[in-house]
Amino acid sequence: MVNCAANSRCVSLVRLAVVFGCIGWASTWPDVAQAEAPGQDASAEVTVKQIMDAWYARHDRIQSARFKFTEELVLMPGSQSGRNDHGGSFPAEPVTLVRDHEVVIKDLRFRHDRRGDNWHPGAEGPLPEHFVKVTNGQRDLTSFGYQERTDQVYPRAFVAASDPEKAGMLIGQGGPVWPIFHTYRARHPRLGHGRPDGASGLAYNAAAYRLLEREGTINGRRCLILDEIANAEIGQPHRIWVDPERDFCAVRDEAGMRDLVLFQIDVEYEQDESGLWIPMRWARQMHAEHVSGGRVLQTSATYTVTEYALNPPVDDTIFEFEPPSGAMVDDHMSGKREMYLARDSGPRPITEGELLRGARYSDLMKTRSGEALLAPGQHSWRWMWLGLVIALGGLGWLLWRRRFA
Repeated sequence: MVNCAANSRCVSLVRLAVVFGCIGWASTWPDVAQAEAPGQDASAEVTVKQIMDAWYARHDRIQSARFKFTEELVLMPGSQSGRNDHGGSFPAEPVTLVRDHEVVIKDLRFRHDRRGDNWHPGAEGPLPEHFVKVTNGQRDLTSFGYQERTDQVYPRAFVAASDPEKAGMLIGQGGPVWPIFHTYRARHPRLGHGRPDGASGLAYNAAAYRLLEREGTINGRRCLILDEIANAEIGQPHRIWVDPERDFCAVRDEAGMRDLVLFQIDVEYEQDESGLWIPMRWARQMHAEHVSGGRVLQTSATYTVTEYALNPPVDDTIFEFEPPSGAMVDDHMSGKREMYLARDSGPRPITEGELLRGARYSDLMKTRSGEALLAPGQHSWRWMWLGLVIALGGLGWLLWRRRFA
C-alpha cells in the first residue's frame, strides 16, 4: 500500500453535459490545431488498442484505491435555465465554493463523498451539504444530504438497480472524479463512452476510437489524441489526449459542439515510488454556447490531492449507504418508480394522490402515507370505512362460529 500525505444570456448545453461532463482552457478546436506537432503520424507508431491495453493493465494492477482532495469551484453568472454540475441554476454574481472530497474504489464498487457548500436554487445561495454517490454492484444511489428541512430545501436521494448492460449512473462523467476513475478503472462499465455502436455509458472499447494523424503538445510534452468516432460523426467531438511517455495516462479530456470546446479537463501527474503515475492536480471548465456565437464561461474548478492510497484494505460496509432520515427518495429498484420519505422507523410511502394534490415536503412530513392535503372530511370517511370493514369481519366470524358450533 502506498500513501501520500461571464454577464450574457446564453444557452446551457445540459444535453452535452449528459453525453460528457469534463472541462479546461482551449477555446476552439482550431486552437487545438495550433498546438500540433505537424508531420507526425501517431497511428504509425501506436494503435488505439495499445493505449487501452495500458489503461486496462493499470486497472488490473489496482484492486482498491482511496483518494482525498480539495476543490475550489467558481460559479459564473450565466444561464438561469439549466441545472449543472454545481446543483442548480447560476448565481447573479460569481460565487466560490470550497469543498472536500473522498473517493473509495474496490473492484467495481465505488463511493464518492463531497462535503461543503453547494449552490441551491431554492435558497438562492450556497448551503452545507453532504453529497454521496455510491454503487455496490446491486444498487446505484445518489444522495443530496442538505441539512435544511423546508419546502424549498430538503435532502433527496435517487436509487436504481445496477445493470452493467445499461448506462445507469455514469460515475466518471460530469464530475471531479474523472481523473481518478479513468486512471485506475478503464474497464469499469460505468465510466462512460466506448461501445462500438457509439452508445455512451459502457467501458472503453478500442473500436469506438481512432487516433488523429496530428499530435498535440501540452506543457512541452508530446501527446497523442484519441477521437471518439460516433461523437465526431454527429458534430459533438470528444477527444482524449494521452502522454505516451507516462504510460498513456490521459492528460486532457475535451468535448464540444462543432468547432467549440465546451468541456475540458487538464490533469497533472506525479510518479509514485511504485512506478505508477498518480493524478495529483487537475483543472476543469464548462462553457455554454452563446446565442450570438462563441461561448461563455459557466464554471471553473481546480482540484488538489491531499492524500491517497493504492491497494489499501477497504471494508465492504463502506458501500452500504442509506439515505439520511427525512430524505425524499426516488426509488427505481423494482423497475417502476416509487417515492417515499426515509425515516428511522421505516419508509413513509408517498402516494400518487398526494403528488396530484401538490403536497409539499412539510405536508408529507407531518402526515401518514396518503393523507397529505386531504380535505377534513376525507380523514373521517377513511376511519368510517375501516370501522365498517372491521365490523363486517367480526360479524362474519361470529356467524361462522355459530354455524359450526
